[in-house]
Amino acid sequence: MLRTLKVLITTLTVCSLIACSSLNESQRANKSELHTRIGTGLLSNNKLPQAIGEFRTAIELDPTNHVAHNNLALAYFLRGKTELAKTHLKKALKLKPSYTEARNNLGRVYVELKQYETAIQILEKAQEDLVYPFPAKILTNLGYAYLEYGRLLKAQQLLKQAVDLNRSSCLATNLWAKTYYKQANFYQAAIGFDQAIQVCKPSAFAEPQYLSGVSYFKVGRREMARTRFQELLKEYPVGPFHGDASKMLSQHWPKKKRSKLQR
Repeated sequence: MLRTLKVLITTLTVCSLIACSSLNESQRANKSELHTRIGTGLLSNNKLPQAIGEFRTAIELDPTNHVAHNNLALAYFLRGKTELAKTHLKKALKLKPSYTEARNNLGRVYVELKQYETAIQILEKAQEDLVYPFPAKILTNLGYAYLEYGRLLKAQQLLKQAVDLNRSSCLATNLWAKTYYKQANFYQAAIGFDQAIQVCKPSAFAEPQYLSGVSYFKVGRREMARTRFQELLKEYPVGPFHGDASKMLSQHWPKKKRSKLQR
């Protein structure tokens, strides 16, 4: 599918306003759908500026394209444009009130905005859709909302359900371990983060590696902690946790200076 989209990109041009205005409603809707598909492929490959351009074109062609509004919101969210994301998700839901995908995404946006009660209300509404094929997504976002809200036991319950439904979810597994970490149950947190390390490898997500090391350090298992930090430096030579892991190693396992006789 992605290869097909890449081929399509090379053979299409964006309509000018004059050219698009000559299309009838059905033609505009078809072109809008095509630009949405192309944008979705670009979004999947993390080509956010190009994806945003495609979704904007799709919406210009057909302002009622609820999928384009939802996907444009995701692209904006990934670019840190949270308010723009919220605007387009609300538009998608206005166009299609039963659009659970957009409702789930809107709940996640409200978590980012730290409006946790609103996020929980929206996500619990999303849970009412019993035919939605990805319930683990909603459970993960709802668990995250409760985690950030400080309702740790509720978050733990929801995130465990999400993990049970989708054991390959890096985010759900990491957040589930975090519920123990925030309760200072570092032994159980270490077990959870070790599980997350394996699940998150394909995503190159280093946080569970670092928090596993911290958790082992907190319970006095220093060698396991050092191993985790060393593994992080080797597997993730750049990133937000590289400096923290280096600092832990230098502070708690300083390299011994060699004497002149050993040189």
